[in-house]
Amino acid sequence: MKTLNPFTKKIWAVAALLFLGLGALQAETNSHETNLERPLKVEEISVEISERIPTIILVDKNLDIVAQFYGNTDEVKLKFKDTFQKSEKLIEHNGQKIYLLTN
Repeated sequence: MKTLNPFTKKIWAVAALLFLGLGALQAETNSHETNLERPLKVEEISVEISERIPTIILVDKNLDIVAQFYGNTDEVKLKFKDTFQKSEKLIEHNGQKIYLLTN
């Protein structure tokens, strides 16, 4: 019988490990396939998406949004009077207003 050199032994060892590893991977893949074949329990989820846009947006000096307000502009300004006293209106378009916080 011919003896294998150490390099050939290493190649055969790596090949055997790869073969065994691929067999384990194939077995794992098959178990996932059987799990997918089972009927899944589905719960109904309801999500309401609103197309509303904020009526007032507050931004800082870097124009990063600090707050967004929805609803009547006068009511929002009255409720957050101190905040709007420290701000200036930058722009208004289609009923939407953007204010800059000045402090």
